[in-house]
Amino acid sequence: MKYNHISYTFSRKSFVYNYLKLRVLNMLAHAFENINGYNNY
Repeated sequence: MKYNHISYTFSRKSFVYNYLKLRVLNMLAHAFENINGYNNY
């Protein structure tokens, strides 16, 4: 059971990394939008 959990974690590692990377990029994009044109938002 422990081996299956470790294998599952490694298989999901790249997906989680890409998801977090997209979250950070979205957060930065919204931050720049708020700084550049807060009234337009």
